[in-house]
Amino acid sequence: MIFARCGWTPFEGWQVRGRVRRVTLRGREAFKDGRALVEPGYGRNVREK
Repeated sequence: MIFARCGWTPFEGWQVRGRVRRVTLRGREAFKDGRALVEPGYGRNVREK
């Protein structure tokens, strides 16, 4: 499954290793280096669509 607005990615089919380090929502830094920086409910789970 792809969770992007455009519906495609040049990385489709690649297996990668890594972790999320930073997330920005609506221009606001929401997650950085393992810590949530916004209040619960600020974003939404795109997998629940």
